[in-house]
Amino acid sequence: MELADGAFTLPCLPDNVRVLHTTPGDHNYEASVKLETEKGVEAGLVVYYGPRMYAGIGTKDGYVFNVSRGEVSTGSWVEAKDARYFRIRLFEFDLTLQWSSDGTTWRTFPQSQEVSGYHHNMLGGFSSLKVGIYGLGDGRLRIDDFTYRALE
Repeated sequence: MELADGAFTLPCLPDNVRVLHTTPGDHNYEASVKLETEKGVEAGLVVYYGPRMYAGIGTKDGYVFNVSRGEVSTGSWVEAKDARYFRIRLFEFDLTLQWSSDGTTWRTFPQSQEVSGYHHNMLGGFSSLKVGIYGLGDGRLRIDDFTYRALE
């Protein structure tokens, strides 16, 4: 791991998801991040309960897709070669996914995700839903410009 010029570089693993996460202090919130990956590395911004239960937006080799229950959703790939910024909005357990090339003009993924079942009453473990950035693959992930804000 390396921290340089305000960005964090995370070495990824081909067979294990690596996740940086934190517990948000708010029920409704928005988070965004700038991600840069090497070829073949999958990365994304998610709400994270555990290694097999997270949901959000992912990217790999010029495509964006939704991630649900820790897996890439079949048929959800959208070509977005210029996507560098990723944003999630969690409002009343409805998760909206967005991407951008410049961090200013956002495109919204066609469908949102309902994540009310991502909690310990359904899954055990007594964890809580966290905001996370994940990486998977043989290469590195560069993480920059992370922002978080509470929603009313």
